[in-house]
Amino acid sequence: MTDDRIADADPAEARVDLDSLPRRARAMLELLAVLGPSDVPRSMLIEEPSVHLYMDAPPSSPRSILGRVAQFRFIRSDGNEADRALRRLAKKGPVSQASAETVGATAPARRAALKAMPERARERAVLALAPALDDQWTASLDDDFEAPEAPEVDGPMLARAENLIGLGRETLLADWSDVLETYGYRPAHSSDRTFDEALGFWRGLESDLERLHGPGSGVHAREELQRPLSSGGGHHAEEAIELYTADIATYRRVHGPEHENVFLVRAGHGAAVAAAGRHDEAAAELASALAEAEAAHGSVSRSAGPVHIALAKAHSAADLGDDAVAQLEGTLAAFARPDAEKSADVLRMRADMARELEELGSADSAAEACRNLRTDVRASQRRLSTTRGALLDRVEAILSRVDDTTAA
Repeated sequence: MTDDRIADADPAEARVDLDSLPRRARAMLELLAVLGPSDVPRSMLIEEPSVHLYMDAPPSSPRSILGRVAQFRFIRSDGNEADRALRRLAKKGPVSQASAETVGATAPARRAALKAMPERARERAVLALAPALDDQWTASLDDDFEAPEAPEVDGPMLARAENLIGLGRETLLADWSDVLETYGYRPAHSSDRTFDEALGFWRGLESDLERLHGPGSGVHAREELQRPLSSGGGHHAEEAIELYTADIATYRRVHGPEHENVFLVRAGHGAAVAAAGRHDEAAAELASALAEAEAAHGSVSRSAGPVHIALAKAHSAADLGDDAVAQLEGTLAAFARPDAEKSADVLRMRADMARELEELGSADSAAEACRNLRTDVRASQRRLSTTRGALLDRVEAILSRVDDTTAA
């Protein structure tokens, strides 16, 4: 791999004495070096447990067995230790802006740290940073990966992800492919990646995951490949239809015809048929799938939700926008009933439907759906402790966009 971050420093640059740094401070500098030249949100380093674990035992600063046991039992790193490490680095010079919301390492310090890190250390650092990057990215998008292009968020995050991939793609494939999927998914909402580049990325990721983990392990990459194929229309949509048809057969064989995943894939198949221009066929197919999902799991269920959304999209593609809006309004009214399921998955589907109403131009209906959803999320706070904040953020983001549209 060629990486100018690991190249020899300019003789005119001040030398960085890595050996003089406290162990945790040096570990923090290594993490900053792996992330690349742009400043990083402090929260990404201070709040992530995987970062704290790396600071406890960075491969470049080995400890004795007794020392490692003592470290684990008595002085395990936390956010305070991470913050202290950043402040020590700031005092010694390798890090700037250590008291602000972002922090960054100087160019000489980055180069020195990367050059001194053995390959195993780089792999460990990549794995420590992958969940931190993924969590920060998710939070910055209000847990809404369908959000429109957000250059101020996606640009820096894509660059950091590229640094991790450049230093440890195989490591990420083996142990933390989520960040690869995020890296592939977000540019679909950006103008920077071409259609063919998106297809190439997902084909490659599916192939690599199945090479490492066996058949079926690239299922999420395959699902993301089907998205651009479906939206591409023509022969691309026909290829998506073939993939979905094969997946439906596989899921039925493995899980049975009424499994939730079967209906999820059938929703994708119907959407691909609509994208191919066969709107009547798509609507009939999705209506049949919806009836079966409701018969098997109820009208308000995780199985029926994706089919409702796909059917609305099919109506919209056939220039039946009013039908699409009416269908989603009726579905959301049923989902909002007091006796309806209020699991995190169902509430997220309601957010998806509200987003679809927004895209259909029905601002008032989208706003009403969001207000009802906000009430239910707040009422379910104990059961949704890990997802409540993200759902509320997503609802507020939709409401803000709808209000802006109405005001304009």
